[in-house]
Amino acid sequence: MKDELVHRHTFNFSPKANGGESLLLTTDFFAWDRPGVHLVEPDKPGATFVNQELTLQSYSNSATFNLGALLMPEVLRRLADELDLARVQAQENAKDMVGS
Repeated sequence: MKDELVHRHTFNFSPKANGGESLLLTTDFFAWDRPGVHLVEPDKPGATFVNQELTLQSYSNSATFNLGALLMPEVLRRLADELDLARVQAQENAKDMVGS
């Protein structure tokens, strides 16, 4: 049985770029419909699984990496939190260097 694509989302990390260079995260959601496998919970209408690709596009060249389901929302939230803390630490370090 072929899994059916039910939604595709593409996120452009550099939307203000001139279009020649970009980093895109494409997330495909597929309906999970396998005989004998029941992922549907009573309070949910259906189940899906995810496949992601990260594409670096530079004019006529591109490289695509299949990520599986690596960059899910909870992972990206954790990354954002860590980057926020790192930025604060960097700012503190810069203040200390300038003040020395």
